[in-house]
Amino acid sequence: MAQAVRAGNTDFAALEAHAMESLRAKGLQPDYVAVRRQADLQVPHAGDALVVLATARLGSTRLIDNLEI
Repeated sequence: MAQAVRAGNTDFAALEAHAMESLRAKGLQPDYVAVRRQADLQVPHAGDALVVLATARLGSTRLIDNLEI
């Protein structure tokens, strides 16, 4: 996702859906993947500093991650 966003892809809904499918294909059970504005976690606009937020379950373990873009 980060690479796609850095390359100029701003179709965040499609990127999020693709990431969810990728996690499922690897055997995880994703709760969510979201691209948000770093400042306040609201829906981003052009030029905003971004963060990707994600949670998924692997068995009984819940994995949480974020990546600033």
